[in-house]
Amino acid sequence: MPHFTSVAIGASIDGDEARFRANVTRFLVVGVVNGVLDFSNVFLFALAQSRVARRLRNRAFAATLRKNMAYFDARTSGKINSTVTNDTSAVSANLSWLLRSCVEAVVRCVGVGAYLLFWVNFELGALALVVIPITSVVNYFYGKLLSANAESVQETLAKSNGVAQETISNIVTVRSFANEPFERRRFGDAIDEWYEQSYRAAQLSGWYYSFMYSLVSACFVPAAILYVGGGFVVDGSMHAEKLVATMLYSAILQEYFGNLLSSFTNLFAARGAAAELFKVLAKNEREDDDADNGATLPIDDVKGAISFSNVSFSYPTRPDIPALSGVSFDVSPGEIIGIVGRSGCGKSTVFALLQRFYTEFSGDITLDGARIETLSPNWLRRHCFALVGQEPVLFNGTILSNIAYARLGAGIDRERAIECAKTALIHDVIEDELGGYDTHVGERGCQLSGGQKQRVAIARALYSSPRVLLLDEPTSALDLEAESIVTAALRKAARGRTTIVISHTPVDSFVDRTLELSPRT
Repeated sequence: MPHFTSVAIGASIDGDEARFRANVTRFLVVGVVNGVLDFSNVFLFALAQSRVARRLRNRAFAATLRKNMAYFDARTSGKINSTVTNDTSAVSANLSWLLRSCVEAVVRCVGVGAYLLFWVNFELGALALVVIPITSVVNYFYGKLLSANAESVQETLAKSNGVAQETISNIVTVRSFANEPFERRRFGDAIDEWYEQSYRAAQLSGWYYSFMYSLVSACFVPAAILYVGGGFVVDGSMHAEKLVATMLYSAILQEYFGNLLSSFTNLFAARGAAAELFKVLAKNEREDDDADNGATLPIDDVKGAISFSNVSFSYPTRPDIPALSGVSFDVSPGEIIGIVGRSGCGKSTVFALLQRFYTEFSGDITLDGARIETLSPNWLRRHCFALVGQEPVLFNGTILSNIAYARLGAGIDRERAIECAKTALIHDVIEDELGGYDTHVGERGCQLSGGQKQRVAIARALYSSPRVLLLDEPTSALDLEAESIVTAALRKAARGRTTIVISHTPVDSFVDRTLELSPRT
């Protein structure tokens, strides 16, 4: 289009009306074609961006779920969520348009450069192109600085997201202590850190664009071309239309070469922003890919005999602090035992090792004589063990889907769910008070009372027909009436299966025998 513009201007200077009209017509035709192609261009690459974002988020979420428990111990949920959402958005936005910008910029720069050098004037073309190596060097160092800054921006953004998520998910506790001002300050401090990093990025960008685009590309280079080319026109060695073409194409050359460099600058920025994302996608020692690997036993032959023999363990995030040290005990099939001890003595760690959340420990743990580390983790979790925690977490769905959560992949067996609910002494409550099994429980089960949530969690544990029931302080957060009902439900659920109960206090009335645990025993 600048070519036809310059030729039309040259024809008007020469008084050639026919040539002038022809080039205006060509300008309009090329402009319409360009508009149609731009629609296709923008539409297809916007579609590509959405597809890249979808693929990245699916892969990042799947890769996150493959990580072992040590990965989650070392990160906040806000940081993990920021990686899956914000970082994938940053990467997809940059990568999807990178190809478009690069291809378009390369084609235009090569075409314009050849046009200026071989059709217009070699000296003026060389003058227009001289800025390219200078811009390349400056852009390289600018990109390196921007990459480091972008990583800091994403880190601080993840921190602020973590604060917001933690506050909102615990809003009842925040409000009960009237701590909204404190949480506002905490979030404000996190946002201020993000702002400082963003301010540095803005300052860096301001200096870069001011020098490279406003001064060099838009002022110094055009001034030089205008001065030299004007001399050629004045002395009659070049037609004025070629000076016009050089000025127009020089601006386009600077614009698209800037776009090309910006593409690589954005790649630097995306690399910095996606540092954690790439760590998530890369397979490493934190992977839990072997969850489906390992031996399995005929489920009907599993009796639930458990043995700990001189087991010692430290959490990966606290390798110097032993969580268990030389722990030994045996549980007979069908036996109900209580593990008691003060907070921090390793009671919940016993459950974590049984479910193979952690694999690096010394000593022997066996299930019916088979070493636990040789058995498939997913098989153990789906068929052998079921956990009822101190604070059961229900998902935002129906009561039925929460009970059947252990086997959702195999579909929902409504009759089985009802049978488990009856065993957990919650069936009548669901039907008479909660509106039936299709009632939504709300986020984290907020529509149910503590005792109701606990009994739904018991029904969920029973749904998978576990051989071993793991009860982690199942009544500690309940009032006396709810505790009495839940305890009765637990007694009923424990019949015919090995059961281990964790408690701070003795539970002699419920269990066959009690083991006292401390970090050194």
